[in-house]
Amino acid sequence: MRGKVKLIFNPIANLGRAWNAASALRPIVAEHEGADWTGTVFPTHATELARQADMNLSSQWAVMVRCMK
Repeated sequence: MRGKVKLIFNPIANLGRAWNAASALRPIVAEHEGADWTGTVFPTHATELARQADMNLSSQWAVMVRCMK
């Protein structure tokens, strides 16, 4: 069984361009069994979200965090 994918991103990173990049990826991700999308809302939130996903081993998450400047 393939693990689930959680994509974590900061929607206001790169002067808001991260939101556009994430929107452009949605159709591609949907073609490959989809993913759970999570946007960060405060500093260090991505770390917290990744740890939560990692602690939930029964769900078998594969976590991707993209930091954009």
